[in-house]
Amino acid sequence: MRPRWHNDHELLAAVAVKIHADNATQYRALFAEKSITRAAAIEAVRVTFAVACSWRAIAALAPAGEWIDDPDLGGAWPYERRQMLSDVAEVSRRAADAMSHCFETVGFADAVDTLVWWETAIPPARLIADTNMQLQREAAMRPPARPRERRTPPTRPAPIAAPPITNPHAPRAVQTTLFGVAA
Repeated sequence: MRPRWHNDHELLAAVAVKIHADNATQYRALFAEKSITRAAAIEAVRVTFAVACSWRAIAALAPAGEWIDDPDLGGAWPYERRQMLSDVAEVSRRAADAMSHCFETVGFADAVDTLVWWETAIPPARLIADTNMQLQREAAMRPPARPRERRTPPTRPAPIAAPPITNPHAPRAVQTTLFGVAA
């Protein structure tokens, strides 16, 4: 079964960036308190940075940097990504269970669970984004299609009147924040 936010790549990218920002702030504070070394702080933030950059590229349908999967270049191995996201998911799920009435907390936990799901999904989100980019390039290279002849359909009365739309859905641009991150 697919998780709740599996198609909202923009939201998942924003959540991945929030995880990275929170992690960077936490480890910066630990380094300032001299609880950990600078090298340990950088190493701890490396994986969240790779996940955030990867998801931003997926949401933008941009190619991923070659460094994303190479820890020597600042990226992270897939097992490191899964482990880090699983740890964050466990913590966020505990918070969501404790505050089940809070939409933001439950939604954030669901989004982190979705990030974990995408790390093991077949096909992965990166492959889907790469395929979509290729299809867009091919479509841009095709000559424009000849306009079709417009035909007016015969007018017939509708068998049942459609109900009026009383509460249309708000477009994504109107939603300023979702789960504490900009939409």
